[in-house]
Amino acid sequence: MLTNFAALTSEQKQVWSRMVWEEAKEQMFISKFTGGQDSVIHMIDELTKTEKGEQAVIHLIAELVSDGVVGDNEREGQEEEMKSYVETIDIDLLSHGVRQKGKMAEQKTIVDFRKYAKGHLARWLATRMDQLAFLTLSGIAYTYNTDGSTRSSSAFSTLSFEIRAMSMAPS
Repeated sequence: MLTNFAALTSEQKQVWSRMVWEEAKEQMFISKFTGGQDSVIHMIDELTKTEKGEQAVIHLIAELVSDGVVGDNEREGQEEEMKSYVETIDIDLLSHGVRQKGKMAEQKTIVDFRKYAKGHLARWLATRMDQLAFLTLSGIAYTYNTDGSTRSSSAFSTLSFEIRAMSMAPS
């Protein structure tokens, strides 16, 4: 049996991955637009359990576009239909990894592998989250890069988004 004090425990790995996520969130361009009701992008923290697993179900209600009526003109029969849309997001895991060749390789260099790995993984995650966000906001499938070229050999091609339209009749 070998002893390796440098090996990370599962708890340490979880803390390390949270640190990577926090660093990535700070680097994400799209995070500048996320937040509450007045933000361009709303943060969803309540999940819905479905037969497919947990999903974020977002109800979008379009702004009214009619000019309405003026003065004492009759509003009856002039009501505007409210349009709503539902965006359903399946929860999935996005991960990536880097690996050092071995202990001897680590000893032969002054480069702190974990420090650089954390920074590079955080930038990778921030970039991919921004890419997915811009593709989603543009209504472009994840099989494409943000420049319009086809994404080659990517796990993103298995991801998708769907917007369903609904309408709410006046009561």
